[in-house]
Amino acid sequence: MAGGGPETVEGVYKAGKLKQLKATPESRMKDLVRVNEYLR
Repeated sequence: MAGGGPETVEGVYKAGKLKQLKATPESRMKDLVRVNEYLR
């Protein structure tokens, strides 16, 4: 962890799709990849 604080990722996956995604701190959202979009 570069920032030294806790980092978390939360999501809701329903009916085969990622419905909600949240990263803490929010600045880490840019580092996430939505893999399910590539699996089709």
